[in-house]
Parts: sequence; structure tokens; C-alpha cells
Amino acid sequence: MTQNYEHWHWQERGTAWKGVGIYHVTLTVPSREPLLGKLVIPENDPKRASVTRTVLGKNVIHTLAQISILHPQIRLLQYYLMPDHVHAILHVTCPMETSIRKVIRGFWQGVKKCGREYVLSIDPNLIQV
Repeated sequence: MTQNYEHWHWQERGTAWKGVGIYHVTLTVPSREPLLGKLVIPENDPKRASVTRTVLGKNVIHTLAQISILHPQIRLLQYYLMPDHVHAILHVTCPMETSIRKVIRGFWQGVKKCGREYVLSIDPNLIQV
């Protein structure tokens, strides 16, 4: 079954991912291993659940915050780190020469480099699934 995406023009041609707007981005650890943090549920109370960040998780959030410094037209509105992925809500405040997709790709390349270093530094027996 082929799909016709011609009717999906929610942005003008050539402006997709470059325009002013709010973007929800989800980035996932490819192996889905909980390398970014550990889910902690104190006294088995889900209302008190939180994610304790690993060194890599802290690095991901630090790098995410740098996007606004490197690209002042992008504001990080909110983020949430999960053990194997991160959600971010970004606000592009004015049109950009490059696309948000390229900005996120650059961010993710930097995070993957940190991830490779992190994975090489940990004992595989410590990863809990």
C-alpha cells in the first residue's frame, strides 16, 4: 500500500521544520537500555516516582540546555528524562536558516559521542532492565 503524502502540507514547501512554532522531540537510546537514568519509586508510591540521572543522563540534559545558547532563536520550554529516552518541547521564536531537524541531529550526534564514552566506562553487569 502506497501512501500519498501530498495532502499533508501543514507547512509551505521549503519551510518544513524551519518555521516559528513549538516542536516536541523524543530521542531514544537505540538499544532501549536504561542508560540515562533509573526509575525510583519510593515506598512503592507511584506519585513519588522520579528518575535518578546517570552521568550520561546529566550530560544529555546539560547538552540539551546548550541548544538555546548555540541557537538563540530556540527556547527549551520543557524536558523530561526517562531511563531510555528524553522528551523536549522546543519553541522556535523566529525563522531559522537551518531546520530544527538539523539542530537536533547535531545535538544527538554530540550525545551519542558521550554515550559511547559512557558505555565503555561502565560494567555491563550494572545495567538493570
